[in-house]
Amino acid sequence: MIIIALILINLILISFFNFKTILIILFFECLSGLISFAFLKRKSLGLYKFSSSQRIDNSNINDIQSDKYYQKLIDHFDFPIFFLDKNLEIKIQNNQSILSYGKNTSLPVSSVIRDYEFIENIGKFKKNPKFNNFIWKKELPERKTYKAQLKYFNNFIVLQVLDFTQENNSKKNQELYLTNLTHELKTPLSVIIGYLETINFHEFSLEENKSFIQIINSKSFEMKNLIDQMLKLSEVENLVKTKIKINVFETINRSINNYRELFKKKSVTLITDLDSSKNLFIDFAPNDLDIVLNNLLSNALNYSESNTTVTVFANLNIKKNQIEIIVKDQGIGISSDNLTKITEKFYRVDKSRNNLIQGHGLGLAITTEILAKNGCRIDISSDLGKGSAFKIIFPLS
Repeated sequence: MIIIALILINLILISFFNFKTILIILFFECLSGLISFAFLKRKSLGLYKFSSSQRIDNSNINDIQSDKYYQKLIDHFDFPIFFLDKNLEIKIQNNQSILSYGKNTSLPVSSVIRDYEFIENIGKFKKNPKFNNFIWKKELPERKTYKAQLKYFNNFIVLQVLDFTQENNSKKNQELYLTNLTHELKTPLSVIIGYLETINFHEFSLEENKSFIQIINSKSFEMKNLIDQMLKLSEVENLVKTKIKINVFETINRSINNYRELFKKKSVTLITDLDSSKNLFIDFAPNDLDIVLNNLLSNALNYSESNTTVTVFANLNIKKNQIEIIVKDQGIGISSDNLTKITEKFYRVDKSRNNLIQGHGLGLAITTEILAKNGCRIDISSDLGKGSAFKIIFPLS
């Protein structure tokens, strides 16, 4: 538009002025045009510089905004998260990582998590980015196991630190569990195989062969009992049953009646004090309390010598707002070292008596699991050589 306007003005000038005047005007127009062009060029460069710097500032603002976004995002997680640069220096931390390791922006992560195994594994990751998932232990003072996961995300390397202690212990317990189960099954199975190979109706008398068969039969039932207990334990651990109202007095009496003759046969006096439980009811899964009581009575029978006493009593403890069932014996007792372990699977206090007392160390494990599932607990007290007391506690709502 400006160029067209200038052409029109020049045509008008040619019409009204002589040639010399027109040349002078054109000269000044050209000079003005050059000055204007130089000015506009400079201005445009200035604007370009300004806009470029503005773009840089905007990119910085975007970076800051993205950092704030990442910060807000990772603060929701309840385990430590670090955003690292390519040199594995910390750029962003979530609240949990600050709580666990302190605020350490711009420091190498290996100088913040000062565990030897972690530093060694981070070194492996630097050499091979595929080595981005590893476990390390912190023995002192926590005795913890951690799992690290490293992933690339935009310009960052994201490090997650997960507490792997429970999973690791669970894995170890599972391995121990399988080892113990194998051992428990192997022992009677070896006896069965041995006596099957021994049976010979030409070499041994009929009575001798019958005794071999009786031992085989006994060990077969022992294996069946172990498998039944294992299935029961698995059921208790995984199955959630609906609770019903259970009469405490009737349930205890039913269990005692199953064992009364066995106690008499072993010359163990059985004393009961259950009158205060006649009108007591608890919420419990069907048949579960029978299993608990049978396990406790069976232990009392097995670990009591002749001419001793086993006492069973139940009462309402008003002060503590709970119902208590106690099975107390005058048996061999349990040492303080063993007291905390006797509810573990396959744990037996007196291994030297394994051949005399049948069992696989699962009874109390099942009992504890059942009680926990029903919101109850067991307290065990013992005096080595004098006896033990097993108290089942049912809290009242």
